[in-house]
Amino acid sequence: MRMRRVALALLLTASLILLAACAGAKRVNRTFSNWPAGSSPAEIGKRVAENFVVRQFDYQTNPRRQYVIYQRCAPGTGP
Repeated sequence: MRMRRVALALLLTASLILLAACAGAKRVNRTFSNWPAGSSPAEIGKRVAENFVVRQFDYQTNPRRQYVIYQRCAPGTGP
């Protein structure tokens, strides 16, 4: 009998925790939804990628360099 009460209490506790977790999941976080024009993460990422693609490395513009040096290729900053 005592074992049955403990099992029922555990089942009830687990059900309440699950219900609370599901209720919280339905809320939509609107903190990051209203971006000013030109400042959303997708637009910023697109501008950064387009800027990076058109940059030339130092070895392409400087005749003293033959290779891309680590400081330029690792962080992706270009020249």
